[in-house]
Formats: sequence, C-alpha cells, structure tokens
Amino acid sequence: MFKAGLFRQKQLWIAVSARYLAKDDLVLSVSIACELENVDMVGLILSYGATVNQRCGQGWTALHEAVSRNNTEICEMVIRAGATINPPNTYSITPLIVAAQRGQMKTLCYLIGKGTFLLKIISLFMFLILILS
Repeated sequence: MFKAGLFRQKQLWIAVSARYLAKDDLVLSVSIACELENVDMVGLILSYGATVNQRCGQGWTALHEAVSRNNTEICEMVIRAGATINPPNTYSITPLIVAAQRGQMKTLCYLIGKGTFLLKIISLFMFLILILS
C-alpha cells in the first residue's frame, strides 16, 4: 500500500512538473514514463513537446524503452510523436534487435510493419536467424 502511494506521488510529480521542465528534462521524463509503461504520463509529457529521439548515456531512445517493455501502445505514441523507427544505440543495437533478442514477437511484428521496405527485408533476415538459432 505504501509503495503504491509513493509510485502515485512520483507520477503526479512528473505530470505537474512536465509543464515547467526544460526540454532536456522532458527527454528524461519521457524515457522514465516509457520505462514505467504509463501511457497517460507518456501522452502528457509528449503533449508538452518532449523530444522522442533524444538518447540516454547508452544511446537508447524512448522507442528502445517502449520496445524493451513489449508495449506496442507506447511504441505507437512515440512513433506518432516523430520517433525514428530503427535508431541504433551506442552499441549499434536498434529497437528491432531489442525485440528480436528478447523474443517479443508482438513488438517485432509491429516494428516490421512500421518500417521501410529495406527495413522489412533486413528484419525478415534477422527473424530467420533468430528462428534458426
């Protein structure tokens, strides 16, 4: 019960402060909201102009976070807000690779559907490698 109350307070803080945060802080907030899988928070922070293609220290974007949580609803939100479909992180790991490595078929198929023709061909090749290994 106590833990849930603290979680709610954190959500409220982010929601209220999103209006007053600088753009750089909004970047961190949208990544946290994706990590928490809070659709309402993601929507609110994006409505205040958060940058969805900004990267953390490891090069992850908000889309990497959403994909790692297997949450296609949040993936759709950040893509609609202008997220690059398949950006590589510092180690050249793209959201598509994250989904494939974790066996997240729903998100993998979603990303393939959103990609370009070349991305679809590469994705099919990666999918076959995943299945055959």
